[in-house]
Amino acid sequence: MLVAMIWSTLLLVCASSAAEHASAGIVWEASFERAAERAASEKRILFAAVLEPPEARSRAFLGDLYGDRAIGRWSEDTVNVIGISGALGKTGKSPVKGLAWDELRRAEADLRTAHLSENDDGHVATPQHLWLDPVGEVLLCVPYEMTAEEMIWCFHEAQRLVDPAASGPRPEGAHPPRRLLVREVYTPPNEAMLVRGRTPDELDAQIESVRASFGLGRRGWAAILFTAEKEAAAYSERELGSGVTRWGGGELQAGIVRAIGLLAPRENWKVLGRFANDRSGEVRREVAVAFEQLGAPSALKVVRKALADEDDEALEPLWWRALAATGRADKRTRGTLLKLLGKEDDVRRRAHLLFALGYLAADDGVREALTSALAAEIPDERIVAACAMALSRDLALLGPLETARERSEDEALNEHFDRALEVLRGGSLYRIEESVRKVCGDGLERQRLFFRARGEAPRGARGR
Repeated sequence: MLVAMIWSTLLLVCASSAAEHASAGIVWEASFERAAERAASEKRILFAAVLEPPEARSRAFLGDLYGDRAIGRWSEDTVNVIGISGALGKTGKSPVKGLAWDELRRAEADLRTAHLSENDDGHVATPQHLWLDPVGEVLLCVPYEMTAEEMIWCFHEAQRLVDPAASGPRPEGAHPPRRLLVREVYTPPNEAMLVRGRTPDELDAQIESVRASFGLGRRGWAAILFTAEKEAAAYSERELGSGVTRWGGGELQAGIVRAIGLLAPRENWKVLGRFANDRSGEVRREVAVAFEQLGAPSALKVVRKALADEDDEALEPLWWRALAATGRADKRTRGTLLKLLGKEDDVRRRAHLLFALGYLAADDGVREALTSALAAEIPDERIVAACAMALSRDLALLGPLETARERSEDEALNEHFDRALEVLRGGSLYRIEESVRKVCGDGLERQRLFFRARGEAPRGARGR
């Protein structure tokens, strides 16, 4: 009797999972068609991954992120499908256990047809992750890299967008990724080198090409910086400070630093660290903005020292923002910025400080400072406070911002409030870019932060 029960149980398990395959903790459907049908019938969110190994970011998702236990638990509430493009690897094995190459390729093709957005040359960004509602509408799109904390935030946010009442509180430590689109899909630029990172073999060829141009090939530099291989970071660190690159002029060096912030993996903050105290103010300015865009917690100590050493008052506000972006969960950073805000009287500098608070993890002191700034007499301070609330995506700030909007009779001010509310309720961050530019007064590129659905190459990556 006992044996019969055991066999019965095993048969039920096998039957219920015949179309599903486990890969490092996430259960994947064997086809996009089946995944979409399940999501619709079970009224569940569909989580879709598109990769292209042997590119390094794709390898990282397969090797680390999908095996994270917390991510595995969140994926239990979604229907999951993975598509992979590219040629069969040298080993001849599928990179996803339990799924055949043909199934992975077919899923990628189906996802491409149904949801992915191609550039004019027919390329899609990889890796790329989508969260879709039960009827197949895009909720979130994140191309390229993500941390575990960022992916968990996306799982929760997708649930909140579908059913706010059932989503529960935000998971502790979870925060949005830099490259994030809400209810939109990303179209990569018409620059083949910026669609995905180079494979190891492609990277070797790219490095040789840049060497042949004496380090002055900007497009080649962009391709190297965009690649997540350790060799790419090592080459950049070695060559960026070389005599050849400096001979190319401060504009070239500043452009390469800018491209690091816009394109490079977060770990490339180490390359930036060499130039945090560069004698050129132009380079230091780009370094500070690049640190802000990367937001690497490991860079906090370097950024803090650069701020302490900075002797140009005009650059200090940029370092404040870099400090907040790298120290989002650091109590000392929070205390420093709140203290500076209490002492600072200059409108522009206060604007940078207030916006910087939006990077910090949810905290009563930060919420109080931003809510108070919403009632300031100076309109620009009220605008930047609203933008910082949008940047934070802290839902506890939604009520105060809605109240400020209801009480305001200033039509010009209300336009900025409306943009911030769109983001905080569930919208892409680029909606507040012009508002932030207005109050902070700098025209520096921050494409990685104010990420748009249509990609374009940064200025430093254009040209040769």
